[in-house]
Amino acid sequence: MDKEKQYLENTISVLKNKFNNNVKRLNSIKSNLTDGVRYLAENRRDIAGGNLNNPENMAGDIANVFTSLGNIEEQQSELEKENRKLNLQLKNPYFARIDFTPKGRDKKQKVYIGIGNVLENNKLYVIDWRAPISSLYYDFDLGEGSF
Repeated sequence: MDKEKQYLENTISVLKNKFNNNVKRLNSIKSNLTDGVRYLAENRRDIAGGNLNNPENMAGDIANVFTSLGNIEEQQSELEKENRKLNLQLKNPYFARIDFTPKGRDKKQKVYIGIGNVLENNKLYVIDWRAPISSLYYDFDLGEGSF
């Protein structure tokens, strides 16, 4: 297998792992959210320590529970958003490659550009199209360039 195909397969593998890990985290978050709502429904009278005569205390405790549930929902929303992007990246992990030699070096570097960073174990497989180095792709033809 040539190096380019191997690189593409490695990049797709990283994306699939991220997606699958997010699915596991999403399932856990959904379970926590369901458990939290169930807890709130079943224990709403006890949340204030059984003291229904102190509505201020009860309101504070209920607010804390709702804040926790809101935080869980926010995590769920962020993971779902990330998975939508990962799905797009799985279909097309990158759309360009730049080969360049940094000043003062002899070795050529390859930079792959896509709709988002793909990073695993401190190895950057794909760079976000908005990263400064991507300007080499957008602003220059063959020959010297800088970013």
